[in-house]
Amino acid sequence: MKEGAQARGHGIRVAYGQLVWQVLFYSVPLCLLIAMSLWITRNYQPVPALTFANYSAILRAPRYLAALGESLALGFHAANLAVFLGYPAAHALRHHVPASRRSLILVLFLTPWFSSYLVRVLACQAALSRSGLSLGPGRLLAEFWGTEILYTEKAVLIGLVSILLPVSVILIYGSLARLDDTSIAAAKNLGAGRFMIFMRLELPLAVPGLIAAYVFTSILAFSDFVSVSILGGNNTYFISTAIHDRIKISDWPQAAALGTMALGVASLLAGSGFALGSRMLAGVRKSGGARF
Repeated sequence: MKEGAQARGHGIRVAYGQLVWQVLFYSVPLCLLIAMSLWITRNYQPVPALTFANYSAILRAPRYLAALGESLALGFHAANLAVFLGYPAAHALRHHVPASRRSLILVLFLTPWFSSYLVRVLACQAALSRSGLSLGPGRLLAEFWGTEILYTEKAVLIGLVSILLPVSVILIYGSLARLDDTSIAAAKNLGAGRFMIFMRLELPLAVPGLIAAYVFTSILAFSDFVSVSILGGNNTYFISTAIHDRIKISDWPQAAALGTMALGVASLLAGSGFALGSRMLAGVRKSGGARF
């Protein structure tokens, strides 16, 4: 009894510690961001106020709406490619790699994330440049498209997919790892082919990982600034670029309004993605995902 009470007390203290951390380093800055979005700029200085003029100016400016649309398109394209390329890798890792070696392969997938994000983006810049690596993909792609690929939206997309692909693989594999080999053997004994096993057994288990991978990669690509600025240069204009431009001229209130709108769109994407995933998963279970 005493040990159980001590364990519960320790858990409560840890929970309160996490709550305090979230309030101090997330909720408070978020409230400050929203509050500053209602301020005005006077003589290059933010002045406290209570107005929606910044939001009104953003909605009336076609370049900001275009930047928001470009960021959404970038997020969707990056997520599509990351999931499309990540699923075969996760499938191969689950079915064609011995269990004793899977942990090592997963660590190798995560190895690029042990380095600085900026270093990885600069490596992509060198690889995609026509004047970079002599036999690098940049020169081959430039010959294929007939023009320099660096400092274009294609370069931003390629860089983001290469960086986000390990995230997609890990999330999808996390769902596929729950697949039991005995269930596959039983399905084969009942006469199910590979396609039926995939549709009725593997895909229902993969849905949560697919949705999580799609949501996380799309949001990370939507809000990215480093890859956009280094790989896209001055030839691309996304919502993160628009925020940076307002900060450069000390227009903090409008930058905060742009950031608040971007955060709202990202939250809407995440909520919609997970709600859709829950409905899909419920539909699969209701239809009898494991029947043959």
